[in-house]
Amino acid sequence: MLNFVVANLCSVYNRLKVKEEVVKKFICLSVIILLLIFIFACSNEHGHVHEFNQQLETEEYLKSKGTCTDYEVYYYSCACGAKGTETFEGTSKGEHDYEYITIGEVGHVEYYECKHCHKTNKLELPKININTNGETITDDYIATNISVSRCLDEYKLTDIPASVKIRGNGSAEYNKKPFRIKFDTKQGMLGLNDGLKAKSWVLINEYNDRSRMRNFAAYFISNYLFNHDGYYSTDMRFVEVYINDIYNGIYLLAEQQQVNKGRININEPDKDYTGTDIGYLIELDTYYYEEIELETFAIDYKYPLKYTNGKSCSLRKFQNHYTIKSDVYSMEQNNFIKNVTENIFFILYDTLNITHDTYYYTLDDNYNLVKDHTITSQKEAVERVLDLGSYIDMFIIQNIAQNVDIGWSSFYLAFDASAKGSKKLIFEAPWDFDWAMGSCYPFKEGMFCIDQDTSGRDTTLADYVNPWMLLFANCDWFLDLVKERWNQLQKTSCFDDLYLAIDILTNDYSSYFAQEFAKYPDSLTKVLDRSKATHEYTDNTTHYTSAMYLMNYIIQFEQYFDSIWLDK
Repeated sequence: MLNFVVANLCSVYNRLKVKEEVVKKFICLSVIILLLIFIFACSNEHGHVHEFNQQLETEEYLKSKGTCTDYEVYYYSCACGAKGTETFEGTSKGEHDYEYITIGEVGHVEYYECKHCHKTNKLELPKININTNGETITDDYIATNISVSRCLDEYKLTDIPASVKIRGNGSAEYNKKPFRIKFDTKQGMLGLNDGLKAKSWVLINEYNDRSRMRNFAAYFISNYLFNHDGYYSTDMRFVEVYINDIYNGIYLLAEQQQVNKGRININEPDKDYTGTDIGYLIELDTYYYEEIELETFAIDYKYPLKYTNGKSCSLRKFQNHYTIKSDVYSMEQNNFIKNVTENIFFILYDTLNITHDTYYYTLDDNYNLVKDHTITSQKEAVERVLDLGSYIDMFIIQNIAQNVDIGWSSFYLAFDASAKGSKKLIFEAPWDFDWAMGSCYPFKEGMFCIDQDTSGRDTTLADYVNPWMLLFANCDWFLDLVKERWNQLQKTSCFDDLYLAIDILTNDYSSYFAQEFAKYPDSLTKVLDRSKATHEYTDNTTHYTSAMYLMNYIIQFEQYFDSIWLDK
C-alpha cells in the first residue's frame, strides 16, 4: 500500500511544475501523511501487533543491575524495538559492593564488607616508621622522627619529631622490644580516643602472647565497661612497626596510662607545687624499688582477708608496695596519699568484715579515720570513700580475664583531693593482660578475684593475690550490683563485636600475622614461664589455634557469668 501511495505522489509532483518553495511544503506534508499511515497500520488489528518475546541484554532494556548474589534483570522487548513490562533474569551477576566497617564503638578493627553476600575484604594495617637516624633504641630516650602511613589521610603523619625508648619491665627482656613514644608536641594517633592529642603513646610488643590478642580483647571489653560509665580505659589499634624502614613486627598501639584530661582525668599540680590537694595516680607495683623514694610507698593492710569459704588469705600473699605515677614534688604529698590509701583500705575491710551496731568508720576533712554514727549501712559507708561503679567495672573485667598479674603489678588506682575532685578512691585504667585469659589458668567455674581458693586454682602459681579485689568476697549486696552491671553490659553488642573482631583479625589479616611469626618463630614454641603457662595454652603452636583458644576461653566465661548473673 505504501508503494502505491509513493508512486501516486511522484506522479502528482511531475504534473505540477511549481516553484521550489511549494515543493518543500509538499514534501513535508507527504512525510507527515506517511507517518500517520504507518502508525495506523501498526495499531490496526489487521496490521503489526507487539509480541514481547525478545531477550536483549542491553542497557536499553535493563531494569536492575546485578549484584554478587543476584543476576541482572531486563525487560522483554518486541522485534520492532518496543519495551514490554514483563522481565527476565539475565546471564550476568554484578561485582561485590563493599562498604567500610569498623568493629566496636571506637573502631578497633576496620575492614570492608559486601552489602549483599557479606564477604569481607581487609584493609591494610597502619604502618608506623620510627626513624632513629641510625641510633639504637635503648632504655633512655633518643631523638627520632615518627611517620604514620597506610591509613586514612587525616591520620597520616610525616617525620614528626619525637623521642623513643624501650618501655616495660619483664616484656623489655624479650627479643621483640616494646616502646614508648614521646612527641615533642601533642599529636593524635590513628584517631584513638576520639582523636585525643597527647605526647605519650606506647607500642605493646605482645611477644608473650601467642594469639597476640589478649590485651586487645581485655581493652575491648573494658571500653564497653569503663568508658560507658565515664571512666577511662585505653583505646588501642594493631599496627605494623618499622624501624628505619626495616620491619619489626605487629604491635598494639595504646595510650600511656597517665593523668590527662582525656585519660585519667584528675587534677594535675603546677610544677613544684607541694600542697596535698592534688590528684594522685598510683600503681600496685612489684617494681617499686626502681623508683626514687619520693615516688614510692608501702601500706599496712593490718588484717588478713578471707575467701568465700571463710578460709583466710595470708597477708604474705599481698603486695603492699605502690608507686606514684603522677607528678609529686614533696614527701608531704607522698605521705598524704600513703595514709589515704591505707585508711580507705581499713575502712573497706572494717565495714565489710566487722559488725558495728552504732557506727562505721569514714574519713574526716583531713582524711583521718573517724567513727560516724550517721552512716546506716555498709553500702553507704563504702560509697563515702570508694567510687563503687569503677570498682564494679574492674571486678568484672578482672574476673573475665583471670589476670594473674593484678596482685603483682600494673594495677592502677586514682584519688583526687583537689577542690573539684571526688575525694574517693577510683579504679580505672585496666592494664597488662598477657598473663590472662587461659594462658595461666584453664577455665574453671568460679570468680577468680574472690574464689581463687574455692574454685580449685593453685594459688601458689600466682605471685600475689590482689587485696582490693578480695575485699568484697562475702558481700551479697555488692554481688547484686555486679549482676545489675553485667545485665547492662549484655544489652550491648560487646561480646558479639569482640568475637567478630578476633575472627576478622585471625582470618582476614592472617598474612600480617604470618609475617610476624616468621620474624619471631620462637614465640610460638618457647614457654616463657613454665610455672605459669597451662598445657591448654602451650599446646597451641600456630597463631590460628592460639587465637581460637583465646576466643573459646572468653566464650566459656561469658556463658558462665550469664548462668550466675544474667536475668532469666
